[in-house]
Amino acid sequence: MPNWKKILTSGSNIQISELTLDAAGVHKASIDTSGNIAAEGSISSSGVATLTGLVIQNNGVNSLTIHGSGTVSASSPITSTAFTAQTNGATKATIDASGNIAAEGAISSSGTLSGDRLTLATNGVNALTVSTAGA
Repeated sequence: MPNWKKILTSGSNIQISELTLDAAGVHKASIDTSGNIAAEGSISSSGVATLTGLVIQNNGVNSLTIHGSGTVSASSPITSTAFTAQTNGATKATIDASGNIAAEGAISSSGTLSGDRLTLATNGVNALTVSTAGA
């Protein structure tokens, strides 16, 4: 039997150093000796996929990186209907689908802060409102 064609049976202790999947001579997926997985199509899981980091590339250029520390970097806008920033499970800041921003800590800007009005409130009670008319 040729070396490239072996039969694997259930119950066998199978050890493979590298795995390449081809269909009709076209490379579809591979796992290298470091455990790196590459696929031409989708990669999916019916359970939890545990990763130490995730890099999404487009034409070999990183477009989104999620580091094991939880930090996210992107080379283009990240689009979402809402955003929540948490630390140890506690919400620190949110942006809802309407663009409203809420934060537990200070909000600062190195540029101009623009808006139709500014309202300062404590415990949901408005203490001061300034409109664009200066009222």
